[in-house]
Amino acid sequence: IPPTASKSDDVGIRLTLPNGRLAVSMGWFHAYQPGAALRIATSSNFITDYNAIANAPVVGDFSPGGQNIRGARVMSTNTASVVTNDTNGYELEVTANLTSNWRLILNGGITNAFQSRAFEDLLAFFPANDAITRQILADTGILINPANNQAYINPALDDPTMINQTRVQPVVNAWNDLQNNVIPSISGNLSAKQKVFGQTPVVGNIATDYRIRTGKFRGLRFGVSMNYRGKQYVGNRGADTLPDPSNPLAEIDDPKVDAFTMVEAPSWYRTSGTLSYTMRLNEGRRFAPKTIQFDLVIDNLTNRNVPMYQLTGTGTSNSTSAGAIQVPIGGDITKPGRTSIPGNVSYPTPRNLMLSAKLNF
Repeated sequence: IPPTASKSDDVGIRLTLPNGRLAVSMGWFHAYQPGAALRIATSSNFITDYNAIANAPVVGDFSPGGQNIRGARVMSTNTASVVTNDTNGYELEVTANLTSNWRLILNGGITNAFQSRAFEDLLAFFPANDAITRQILADTGILINPANNQAYINPALDDPTMINQTRVQPVVNAWNDLQNNVIPSISGNLSAKQKVFGQTPVVGNIATDYRIRTGKFRGLRFGVSMNYRGKQYVGNRGADTLPDPSNPLAEIDDPKVDAFTMVEAPSWYRTSGTLSYTMRLNEGRRFAPKTIQFDLVIDNLTNRNVPMYQLTGTGTSNSTSAGAIQVPIGGDITKPGRTSIPGNVSYPTPRNLMLSAKLNF
């Protein structure tokens, strides 16, 4: 994949009141990057089908490792293509000193990230390799019906003494899958926009603290904060199925959803609390006045214990390892039909406390 550049437009407004009473910043951004690298998912069958063709043995070759004689190479599972990234969103940040002792911090963002023109370069790959692919099929003993472009084994060669039938039939299946599913899918969805896996469109944080400056509790500061994470896109429902109305034991594709229907993990939040006290020590002979600052941080203040679902990956672009899983509709494993739900679950760490002390001199 050649290097590519991203173009970004950013607009922001900042308002600051005198004496630091209030600071507000608002921003809008839009980033556009054509030709970004995108790993080709093996679930698309593009790699699987072309590898089956590359491993096609010629007529009379019964060796377990026989391959084509036209120089077509087996593709790696790390084969990459290109995609266009298009992202826009808004950001807000507010810092307010409500009084000389009371501070409030608020920030949040809304992001919409899309990918389009996915696998655009494959549309050039298909015609560029069509001729050699047809030659490989002919070498293997496969014919292609010009009326419907479907492959089948040459009846004159369909004999276990003439061809390796167990390895030739997968080549037939691969060619037909390319023509019937892979190429139409990539061509038809070229202009469609898909939401990017892993993004959390809405996030927000709020925190406030209060400091006592006079009286018996002078030097005491306490505060609370909350972090909010909205729904996260962890997969799509392109593989969802329904029971076949004409055959209760079989399943068919669910027409109401597709690869552009997102599986959304539920939103979640967590809270924390802080307590700080600064104690001034008496001045000694050899040191300047000293202070000891005690800080207590309470994470997961409310001890919230609910499952959190998030995307997980394998370290490669566009990987959604266990972000979504398929389960039986209604929980009945005896009936056909599967639907996609969030699949990578974890639990927050229970309420925990950390106490620290700092000596200043």
